Amino acid sequence: MTKPRVTLPGPIALVKESWVIYKKSFWNIIGVGLLAILTVLGYIVLGGLGGGLMAVIFANHFNIFSYLFIGIVGVLYLLGFFAVIAWAQAAFVVVIRDSGKKTGSRLAFKNARQYAIPLVMTSLLSMVLVFGGVLLFIIPGILLGIWFSYSIYAIVCEDKKGLLALHSSREYFRGKFWKIIGREIAVRLPEIILSMFITSLVTQHVLPGSVQGLYQLLSLLAAPFYIIYSYLLYTKVREATGSVATVPGGNKKVYLGIPAVGYVLVVIAAIYTGPMIMKLASQTPEILPAMMGKSLTNDQVLPSTAIVYGLVSYYLTNKHYPSSLESIVDKSFLPKVPNDPKTGLPYRYTVLEAGQDFKLCTPQGEKPEKCVTSKSSQFDL
Repeated sequence: MTKPRVTLPGPIALVKESWVIYKKSFWNIIGVGLLAILTVLGYIVLGGLGGGLMAVIFANHFNIFSYLFIGIVGVLYLLGFFAVIAWAQAAFVVVIRDSGKKTGSRLAFKNARQYAIPLVMTSLLSMVLVFGGVLLFIIPGILLGIWFSYSIYAIVCEDKKGLLALHSSREYFRGKFWKIIGREIAVRLPEIILSMFITSLVTQHVLPGSVQGLYQLLSLLAAPFYIIYSYLLYTKVREATGSVATVPGGNKKVYLGIPAVGYVLVVIAAIYTGPMIMKLASQTPEILPAMMGKSLTNDQVLPSTAIVYGLVSYYLTNKHYPSSLESIVDKSFLPKVPNDPKTGLPYRYTVLEAGQDFKLCTPQGEKPEKCVTSKSSQFDL
């Protein structure tokens, strides 16, 4: 049997329907927003009071156990903060989902509490998978991020969580990727262009700064409209897709395998390049920070130090030190090899350890003789 062709409402139809829900739910959305702000602020105040209390308790008793206790409490507090933010996000979806019912903002906010922990856990899983995809040359991470973007609706509206919520979101995009992306861009791109245009006019002093402030306020009031639009698009896509009950084994391999390859590549790269980096760092411990952004023609840099900078720059490029100082001459970095300012004579240069080290000494006959190598702590002669 041939699968019916997927048809979704166009952007204009979605905007009209979103506007109807926005007007009907405006005050409930404002109420949920205020409750969310108060809850977050209350949690922050609670954290400040708890931190102050621990500072008093452990004022003169800091040891390994107190640090461990504070660390555990800090992690738990951070997870709790994520849960509060997730609670607020879920509350906005609940108030939109129940827009046809007589559900006030307080009840919507209360009903959203059950989704806070599943949303946090699913979001953390999504972050791990997406970041692993980013490590695998970026594009897979972007795709995973888009595929998983409807997971919040799968949690709040379908009571799913974890990998099943992520997989459901992915299935909604299957065969409809560009249809969904096109409808999202159609409504968001004009707002982005208008924002850039107003910012540009304010920056060029064509418009007063108050205009941008007013626009930001209107953008804040319009933010729920975009959430409604995205939610409506999700409902239409879900109707066209049907129910997603399980995560097939093949899909699990894709979701977990792609990020795993990214993390493995990072480990392999670290193993391969780590020794090389450590070797360079051990050979030039004091040179690299000084070289950053510094011209070697600066009077504050002594000639011998300038030569060493040039030698190290050459080494980092060629993996060995040059056979003569003339090889380090560079128009922008070291225009010429400087001589000893006291005698006007050239420094003596010798390559050591088959090009892996060098010795730079004061001119012939100068007493006392001084020399430096790449392992020296300072390079002034």
